[in-house]
Amino acid sequence: MPLPKPDLDNRTFQDIVDEAKKRIARISPEWTDHNVSDPGITLIELFAWMTEMLIYRLNQVPARSQITFMELMGITLEPPVAARAPITFRLTFPLHQGDLPYTIPAGTEVMTRQRPLADRRNGTVANGNVPSHTGEWAAESTDMLIFTTERAAEVHAPEPAAPFLLLVDAKEEAARPRKDERIIRVFSAKPVEGESFWLGFTSNLGDQVIAIEIAAEFDKGTGIDPDNPPLVWEAWCLNGWRTLTPDEDTVRGLNQPGRVVLLLPTDMCSGHALADTHAPGHTWLRCVFRKHDAKQDIYSQSPEIRTIKAAGVGVTVEAVNTIMVDGELLGYSDGTPGQRFPLAISPVLPTKPGDKLQVQDAKGSWDDWSAALENHFGRSDEQSLHFLLDHVAGEIAFGPQIRQPDGSVRQYGAIPPRGRAIRMSRYRIGGGSAGNVPAGALTELRRAISYVEQVKNHSPARGGRDAESIDRAKLRAPQQLRTGFRAVTAEDYEHLAREYLRRELPAGVTRVHCIQPSSAEASAAPGPIRLLLVPSVEVLASEPLAVDRLSMSTAICDRLKAHLDKHRLLTSVLLIEAPKYVEVSVVVQAKALTQAQRASVSKAIEERLYRYLNPISGGNPHGEGAGWPFGRSLYMADLISLLQTVPGLEYIEWLTMQTAGDKPIQGPIRLQADQLFVSGRHEVKQE
Repeated sequence: MPLPKPDLDNRTFQDIVDEAKKRIARISPEWTDHNVSDPGITLIELFAWMTEMLIYRLNQVPARSQITFMELMGITLEPPVAARAPITFRLTFPLHQGDLPYTIPAGTEVMTRQRPLADRRNGTVANGNVPSHTGEWAAESTDMLIFTTERAAEVHAPEPAAPFLLLVDAKEEAARPRKDERIIRVFSAKPVEGESFWLGFTSNLGDQVIAIEIAAEFDKGTGIDPDNPPLVWEAWCLNGWRTLTPDEDTVRGLNQPGRVVLLLPTDMCSGHALADTHAPGHTWLRCVFRKHDAKQDIYSQSPEIRTIKAAGVGVTVEAVNTIMVDGELLGYSDGTPGQRFPLAISPVLPTKPGDKLQVQDAKGSWDDWSAALENHFGRSDEQSLHFLLDHVAGEIAFGPQIRQPDGSVRQYGAIPPRGRAIRMSRYRIGGGSAGNVPAGALTELRRAISYVEQVKNHSPARGGRDAESIDRAKLRAPQQLRTGFRAVTAEDYEHLAREYLRRELPAGVTRVHCIQPSSAEASAAPGPIRLLLVPSVEVLASEPLAVDRLSMSTAICDRLKAHLDKHRLLTSVLLIEAPKYVEVSVVVQAKALTQAQRASVSKAIEERLYRYLNPISGGNPHGEGAGWPFGRSLYMADLISLLQTVPGLEYIEWLTMQTAGDKPIQGPIRLQADQLFVSGRHEVKQE
């Protein structure tokens, strides 16, 4: 319930008219006609109407005054946040064992594809992009988005550890190295699902793109569809085996010579309990004989290969939706306090360590100035080389000069001497929600790089957010006024955590939930305050979300805890951790209206279940949600209500729910306050 807002004057039009009529007898006794037809009453009503309008204005807090109050509270508009995307660079040549690494330099710019010329002729001209007399653009059109890498990345030649390992059964109870032979049978004579062969490497292959070159015998692996083979490639990572989707596969189920190109994950690591008994300390890939589609056939005979080699063909590196502006001259100081200098382009993204304001000294060299502490000049004196940067307005400000209560004048922050040049060594522009482009959108190099034949973002760009609007800041102000700089309640912790993550790690965390010890727990023994974080990961509507992908980065947790430790009460104990995830699988027996609709109905049911039982985008039966609510139980009625509107569905005969390791049930599945649902493998059966 909102707090009641007192009116400075609560009189209405009728109140004013009645009050004026009561005064008539005392001021003018001869005035006896008080009917609405009397001209004097008409004048009273006219002035009452005008007075009511003044009272209405009096009771409103002008927007300008509200914004001034927000400035006094230290509230500033948040700058835009740049989207981030992993960009894969593919080389024109492979790197084999012994070859030197190839470097993709930092600052490499990748952009979206330009629109066709016919679509761009009437485009908006901005930032110096002018059309030539032929109608073509002299520079990039404004609808293109540019992403820039922030670090250099190297393509390495893989260093193989052994030809490969062969698992003798699906339970992985033993492994043995294969000897070099002219022809090697990959699986057992009659292959069994779960068998696999492994590739070991002595070097760390995180973020690398490698090509597994396989000289396979033609058509030895019989029984399968070569265009849809039952093979799964996996990499050993921090949280176990990670399934990989080949970027290229020409071996047709190990039935012809070719290669498989794999994009390896960042957290690929060395060591595996089973493999380390034979080759300790190596990184591992494996190819598993496993069906990932119910329609796939299985091997009736093992494929055979002659040789396996590995080559480095690329690397994946993160790029940010930014453009660097270097060495911009802002102007010359006039020596007065409180000077302001606008940047050429705004808004400006948050500064990095290399982004500095510089002032030229008497000898012509440049001195570095730093941003004022805590974004204000309160701790700066006349010797402090401090400045403030308004990211949204794109403006540099120097400290003011303020008269003190004792009559003295204090300068907050140094002022550049008169006539000295001022420049920004570097700043970054860009960002915004427009940068959240889908996978495959970033395919062009802004400037060609030798030996790079292809660039592509295989995953969507995420985390882009527009600069904060004044209306959004108005909504944020009451919470900041209530919380201040001290965290006491659960809402305080959540607000401070969200604000910090929004500024510092916009693409890392999607949900924050605080659990404080209940009064019963606190009376027995004070418990810790638990802050639960759900990471921001890509969610697909057609497959389960693996629990190992929801683990939180230790670095993010440590940074957030260090920030909140400044705000918590002295006696409070704060823990930052991931929620406990409960994997739930649903089996549905359904009937489609027609035989032709069976496949589409099954697919629609599965997609709705995966979307609904999701900790990041679930919880809403009508579409995209904010994630399954913490501690909310799951009832059969929820699922029936979710599925009954599937197009082409005639009816649901029955359905069951099952958590990992338990029996199927039809009753509710209850969650604790720190638990969330995540989808296991759902199954749809039809008559």
